[in-house]
Amino acid sequence: MKISEKFKNKKADMTPKFINKKSLKNGSYSMVISALMIAIVVIVNLAVSHLPSTYTKFDLSDTKLFTISDETKNILGNLKDEITIYLIAQDGSEDKTITELLDKYKALSSNISVVYKDPVLYPNFVSGYTSDGLNENSLIVESAKRSKVVDYSDIFQTTTDYTTYESTTEFDGEGQLTSAIDFVTSDNLPIIYTLEGHNEQTLSDSLQQEITKQNITVQSVSLVTSEAVPEDCGCLLIYSPLKDISEEESTKIADYLNSGGNAFIVSGYTEDELTNFNALLASYGVSKTAEVVFEADANYYAMPYNHYLVPEINSHEITSPLISAKEKILLPYAMGIKQLDTKPDTITITSLLSTTDSAYGKLLTQNTATTEKESGDTEGPFDLSVVITNTIDENTESKIILTGSDYLLDDGANKTVSGGNHDFIINALGYLCEHESSISIHSKSIDSQKLVLTAAQINFWTTIIMILLPLAVVITGIIVWFRRRKK
Repeated sequence: MKISEKFKNKKADMTPKFINKKSLKNGSYSMVISALMIAIVVIVNLAVSHLPSTYTKFDLSDTKLFTISDETKNILGNLKDEITIYLIAQDGSEDKTITELLDKYKALSSNISVVYKDPVLYPNFVSGYTSDGLNENSLIVESAKRSKVVDYSDIFQTTTDYTTYESTTEFDGEGQLTSAIDFVTSDNLPIIYTLEGHNEQTLSDSLQQEITKQNITVQSVSLVTSEAVPEDCGCLLIYSPLKDISEEESTKIADYLNSGGNAFIVSGYTEDELTNFNALLASYGVSKTAEVVFEADANYYAMPYNHYLVPEINSHEITSPLISAKEKILLPYAMGIKQLDTKPDTITITSLLSTTDSAYGKLLTQNTATTEKESGDTEGPFDLSVVITNTIDENTESKIILTGSDYLLDDGANKTVSGGNHDFIINALGYLCEHESSISIHSKSIDSQKLVLTAAQINFWTTIIMILLPLAVVITGIIVWFRRRKK
């Protein structure tokens, strides 16, 4: 080949090649699509960051700390008043648990607005609502009708068990906030009066707090010094009188009931004969048994005591929420309630709580040697709580709830059934006071749960983790190695 031809071929090889138009086009499309996808991701992230936490965060906590109950959703769904919630906290010091809760409330109702108030910037703001000092991260809930302060100490409640000296902290943000919203919007804020002067038991602090959360005020009344039951009484609470009422007091109570008043009566075993008190009950068609009720069916008492009754819960407006939630009620040392053969035609009696047919009544004396059923014991079943309705005229009714165990209101019994007793009481008071928005939202534990293992369980899991699992890995490795070697 001539030198000139070689040079021409070499020159031809050095000529730049043009880029394929199809490849360029496909590459451009890929770049545009990639840029578009990145832009979409950025826009979606920006949009999601502005959404309420209700739609972007999921509650994975054991106690469903951030889950809003149906009860709150119902109240917020029917909310017509404009509500402003003020969070009192310095900028940057807001409690995240509370702010997340407020975000959820805003998302559930357009009538709710949340305003953050820094006490450093607005030092006189709180004094317009309360003269008491507020802890940081407290709330003020306000409507056109009224306002209510919810202190931080009521939202995060710490209790100490002085038998073990262990402290537990519970979050009651939803219960307190929903109660406050109900308070500032409600047209019905009932008052219950507790009868005093007959060695009655007193309501525990925890039960009073539960009742107050319903926006029901608790006051006491002595019918010895008062001319009558107060006119603003939504319900008269008679809690286990150990001494008899006088005839004058009985007349005042009867006058109150016969004019459309309501009563919640809890009365168990007493050593003294309550003649006037029992006569008052008899005028409404009921009486208490003289015997303490025992249960032979092991499914209806708390082991091992067959007089710690876990009664059947009968269907009623009061008990329906308990039945739906599969709650239990505990009634130790209960007296049965009998319906009298002769009672006014205007009276109707409905059972709320009752025993099984296997129950029996036993007189407890110094000579009582056994809790097992004996000849002479009264045969069951028994009513343990009833609603007595007295139809006075076409427009007026009087309602009485009678329960035959003092322990219905006892904190220990309530804890044994995880709050079932208090829920029954709250529902009953709401029914008697015609207070429709009953708040039965329980506080939620925020303490970490301890895993407690017995010695046998420790040995079992130690054997699995320290011996069996490593051995399984070694055996699997040997089998894989052996199979590969054969190949």
